[in-house]
Amino acid sequence: MTIESNNTTSSEFLNQILISIKALNELTTRLDERVKVLLERQKFLEDEIDKIASVGIKASERIAIIERDDTNDIVVSLKAADNDYDKRLHKLETDFSQVEGRRQKIWNFVIQVIYAVVTCYILWKIGLGNVSPP
Repeated sequence: MTIESNNTTSSEFLNQILISIKALNELTTRLDERVKVLLERQKFLEDEIDKIASVGIKASERIAIIERDDTNDIVVSLKAADNDYDKRLHKLETDFSQVEGRRQKIWNFVIQVIYAVVTCYILWKIGLGNVSPP
């Protein structure tokens, strides 16, 4: 019985080792698959990050070009518009001063005419309006 029991014990032992080896094999296979999936995801994310970085770099280059080119154009156009507005403002001021001068002259003329009419009326009422020349 000792030989058979040794055989049985050793066969059970070998069966357990075989089962453990199969379990280890399945475990390493699952681990390999998970590592493979993680590596694929990491590669995908690295590619996406590279794409985003390249888009960011291109965008910053474009912005720099636009700022450099457009800033000079904008400054020139603003200076031209400022000069144009200054000319218009000066023209309006001169036109206004001319109109103001004309209005003042007309007002003075109207006042003088009113003074003349009032003076003539007062002289007529006093009776000095019928005086013959000497």
